[in-house]
Amino acid sequence: MDSKASQLGFLPVERTIRFSGGAFVLLDDYQDVAGAVRAATNADGFVYPPLEKRMRAQPKFHDEKALPEDQWDWEEVPKTERPAHLHRLPPSHELRLEEPPFENDLRKHDGAFLMYLAGYLYGYRLQFYDWWFDGRVNMTSSHNINVRDEKATDFLTKSYANWKTWSPDVRKHFTNILYMNSRSELYEWDWERFMIAYMVFDACYKHANKLGEVQSCSHTARIEEMCTRYSLHCDVSLSKEIVGLRNVLFHEALWDGGQPCSSGGQRSFDYIECLRGINHRLIPAMLGYSSDYIGSRWDYMGTCGF
Repeated sequence: MDSKASQLGFLPVERTIRFSGGAFVLLDDYQDVAGAVRAATNADGFVYPPLEKRMRAQPKFHDEKALPEDQWDWEEVPKTERPAHLHRLPPSHELRLEEPPFENDLRKHDGAFLMYLAGYLYGYRLQFYDWWFDGRVNMTSSHNINVRDEKATDFLTKSYANWKTWSPDVRKHFTNILYMNSRSELYEWDWERFMIAYMVFDACYKHANKLGEVQSCSHTARIEEMCTRYSLHCDVSLSKEIVGLRNVLFHEALWDGGQPCSSGGQRSFDYIECLRGINHRLIPAMLGYSSDYIGSRWDYMGTCGF
């Protein structure tokens, strides 16, 4: 396997995305692959795992010699059909680097960071072509921004350069933040999405604390401190409401005053989007990137320029 390249997908961006040190190269069969993904996409905008079932084999013999498995008799094991736990999507791009990755391991280090960073920017879950997805995969962007091609190149270039200056542990931690952020659309209940979004925020705070950017403090003050440190819009009253929703969910198993899966309304939905908006702005800010998007209102539900 080439240590400086790997196919990945599915990213519905029909072009090659270049940055200093490498590129996400559009594959030649993109149109065919995109057609297959569109055909598999549900009306709600997600690709769901296919149904699977267990099969039982009865070996066949010829002159007392076992025949190849493809010539055995196969029968379905009753009552085993279920949605697959893991499934794959076809690749759309190939990530190519000009220099060898850290420890010569693309998928563990540089490649993982760049793949999940592109996933953050464009709002999709991405995976290496022969690895697996769990659960549903969104085919509409979860990041409500407009990003120009030259801005994407600039962001990937500068973020990659800054990421490489960090220690291995810090690089790994931030890559995991990007990975968990990409999983937010997997979850179908609002309280689940909030829980994952808060996990991402808490990991962002821990990352900033490790770098000496913020001081450890109570959850009530963390959102305000992060917004102040990284020049985000700040709404103290709304931040306290978000933290209050977190506290009763984590410590009392209550969601918006009721039972998870049976309560919640527009108020809690809006708080989820606000928290995700904070995370979406913290990610480029912590990577040292400069953009008006970082200071834009995270309680605004419309589309922003990146």
